[in-house]
Amino acid sequence: MSREPSLPDFESFEWDAEEPDDRDIFNTADTLAAPVPPELMQPTASTGSSTAFAEIASATPAPADAPPPVAMKRAGPRVRLWNVEPVFLYLIMVALSVGLTPLAMSHPIGRYAILWTLLAGGVLASYLLDDGTLEVRLRPRDLLAGAGWGAVVGLPLLLVGAGLLAETSERIFVEMPDGAVFLTIVFVMATTESAFFRGLLQDRQPLLFTALLASAWSILMFFPTMDVIGYPLVALIAGTFLVMLNVLYGYVRQRNGATAAWVCQTLVSLAWLFVPRLLV
Repeated sequence: MSREPSLPDFESFEWDAEEPDDRDIFNTADTLAAPVPPELMQPTASTGSSTAFAEIASATPAPADAPPPVAMKRAGPRVRLWNVEPVFLYLIMVALSVGLTPLAMSHPIGRYAILWTLLAGGVLASYLLDDGTLEVRLRPRDLLAGAGWGAVVGLPLLLVGAGLLAETSERIFVEMPDGAVFLTIVFVMATTESAFFRGLLQDRQPLLFTALLASAWSILMFFPTMDVIGYPLVALIAGTFLVMLNVLYGYVRQRNGATAAWVCQTLVSLAWLFVPRLLV
């Protein structure tokens, strides 16, 4: 006679109450409680619509020890140590330029060096105290645009009056060799004036207002050395010429950017202050 197999006694069976290992990737409870990534909730060709799955996933409670969701925050305003107004800096430098006028005939180069250093210092102080960033972009299209505008304006100046421009350059840069004039125009005058007026001031002020302030700066800097105060007609023509150039630089800045305006001013300044010295 065969003996029937006995069934286990489930009532007397002792279940293992040991906590599951957190490192077990097959932990069913943790897997069901984990939040579902959004990409898994998108419908596919094999599963069809995922609306029901999304509802089930959203209704599944998150584990108690889950970290809180990270909220995306918009970038706040730039931190400014001190809001520097460029017009205020300009008025300070104009006052210093007027105060240094007696040096125009005795030490013209030293006076230029002081004024251009103040202009560069104003640019650096405004950027550092305003937002702490100074961005310089040298894109090929900006360089080509500035070179094009400079050639269109600079070449006709050489054809009209090279002799008069050479005399004007000799009056402005008194007893300076040609190499020093070239370096001054390219690396000092055009760079500092473009950075302050086209890069800093025109960023906050209208084009015509910026052009007038830049023209007044050039007149106060060069006219005492040129000694045109006693010749009103010459002073009027020279002042109008400077205003037209600064309007051009501001237009190029507005149309093609500050880099193009800097290249344009560099080439035009070389055309009417340096090249005529070599042709005469």
